[in-house]
Amino acid sequence: MKKSLRFSLLCLFTLLAGSMAAETTVTFIPSETKPTAEETSVSKDGITLAVSGGFMNRDDNYRTYKGQTLTVSSTIGKITKITLTSTVDDPTANYGAGYSEWSTGSFTANGSEGVWTGEADEVVLTAGDHQVRATVYTVTVDGDQVNPQPQPTEVQLYAENFTTDQGKFTIEDKSLPEGLDYVWVQDSRYGMKATAYLSGENLAAESWLVSPVIDLTKATETSISFSHALNYFADLDHAKDEATVWVKIGSADWTKLDGVTYPETFSWTFVDSKINTPACDGKKVQFAFRYKSTAEKAGTWEVKNFVLKGQGEAKVEGEDQPEEVKTVSTTEALALIAQLADGKTTSENYYVTGVVVGIEEISVDYGNATFTIADNATDGADKQLKVFRAKGLNNEKIDDPEIIEVGNNVVIFGKLQKYVKDDVVTPEVSSCYIYSINAQSGIKGLTAGERPTLLYNLNGQKVDAGYRGIVVKNGKKVLMK
Repeated sequence: MKKSLRFSLLCLFTLLAGSMAAETTVTFIPSETKPTAEETSVSKDGITLAVSGGFMNRDDNYRTYKGQTLTVSSTIGKITKITLTSTVDDPTANYGAGYSEWSTGSFTANGSEGVWTGEADEVVLTAGDHQVRATVYTVTVDGDQVNPQPQPTEVQLYAENFTTDQGKFTIEDKSLPEGLDYVWVQDSRYGMKATAYLSGENLAAESWLVSPVIDLTKATETSISFSHALNYFADLDHAKDEATVWVKIGSADWTKLDGVTYPETFSWTFVDSKINTPACDGKKVQFAFRYKSTAEKAGTWEVKNFVLKGQGEAKVEGEDQPEEVKTVSTTEALALIAQLADGKTTSENYYVTGVVVGIEEISVDYGNATFTIADNATDGADKQLKVFRAKGLNNEKIDDPEIIEVGNNVVIFGKLQKYVKDDVVTPEVSSCYIYSINAQSGIKGLTAGERPTLLYNLNGQKVDAGYRGIVVKNGKKVLMK
């Protein structure tokens, strides 16, 4: 009887301990997440918070604009609870904790606290007639996956800041009234600026700012982002019709893109907007900013910092492309090394992706680092790959002793080697440098798949040999006179 009771109690304790171990809590505090946050999303320990309109990269609060959504998603198990603390005590007031709609489960708000409960991989909360500002989000997950798996690396596929020049975008004037020579003009402070207001007169016009054809056949999870300011439009509804973003996929007709974030009031203050573009994955595409005006009212639209991101690689059609460099996972790199003879190194370079699982040395004196990567943070030694004496970003010497840390997602550019000493085989990446850390590369505009042997200015734009100024050549900064 005592033995049976002891066994039952042991089983109950084991069950309870397992249940307790399965619950994970992830807390988001603006000042702590700002360095790794995008304008509209932030991720931590397998949880992502993303707003369709608002800010996630401030150091005082997270913002979900009126009528916009906050999406909370998990890769480590089912979300069972979300709590937030707002900046005001009245949940129905502007900036309060009261979301008006939710995709599943239930939501209540009392004072400055809002609480969602339920069970889902993803929860969408909608801010109704007021903005929600939160100083903290706490997400509770009930799942067996304690260690989140590293996510595929998002890279910058193409970019134009428009403050340096017009870039590769072209202007197509569809309707240009008499007396108006142009609609779009480039400005070093405001980027590309469009208006049909001339000498006190509103003119009816239509003009498109069009990107080159971008080949995304090797890209997935794509999105575009940009900053824009609007002023002098008749009202917000007119602005949403007269300042629009379009996409052309393959040979299809132009299609207006939904999801543009517009400012709540007109001013010269820039607002960030991000649009996910899954329909563009694996296609050849063009993007365009379309400006329209009437004889009654001609607004002004300023656009800068256009960025196309995604996983994989992209190229601008018609450009001479550098030799393709294959991107491989740590597991794939280990398989390639296993095929080499002892002591041999590959003749070609690779981009190797992985998560840092151990650091042997970061030497500022020698300007390099030796560490170990794997596909998953929990992989054992047989699935780990040594990165031997890697230089830092841009293939420059490392001067920061904390350039990487365990848990960082990295991409390494270099050769694969089957190193052998004292009959011990060590698979390595050698003659290498750190191409990116947590999706941030040293050279803006370079993407995984590009071999960095061409000339780039400090904005990441490819230039020719006639360029004068500082350029990046073979990963090093060179002054071209």
